[in-house]
Amino acid sequence: MTTVSNLTTVQSIYEAFGKGDIPTILANLSDNAVWNHYGNPAVVPFAGTYNGKDEILQFFQKLGQNMQFASFHPHNFREEGNQVINDVTMDATAVPTGKSATTTVKFTWTFGDNGKVTHWKNEGGLDVIEEMFS
Repeated sequence: MTTVSNLTTVQSIYEAFGKGDIPTILANLSDNAVWNHYGNPAVVPFAGTYNGKDEILQFFQKLGQNMQFASFHPHNFREEGNQVINDVTMDATAVPTGKSATTTVKFTWTFGDNGKVTHWKNEGGLDVIEEMFS
C-alpha cells in the first residue's frame, strides 16, 4: 500500500484545477468537507461556506462563471501537522465587471486521517477580490 502525502494530494488538486478537472478535485475531498471562501457573498458571487461535495461543486461552478484566470500560481507550500498551507498568486478578471487584478492569497487545506481534505479556507488578498466585483 502506498501512502500519498497531504502535500502531494494538494499539488494534484492544483494540477486538476488547472485542467478544469473538478471530479478529481472532489474525489480528494471527504464527503462532508467544508469549503470556506471568505468575503461578502453579496459582492463576490462565490464567497461563502459550502458543505459537502454537492455544494462545493456549486462553488466551482460559480467560480467558473464569474472569474477568468490569466495565471494561477500556487507556491510556498508547507506542511503543519494535518494541514498544508500555501500561497497562490493569480492574475484574474471578474466577469461581471471586467475588472482585473493581481493578488496573492493564502490557502489552508486540512486533512482527515483517511487522507482526504476535510476543510479548505482562503485568507489574504480578499479585499482585492471584493474590489474586482464592486
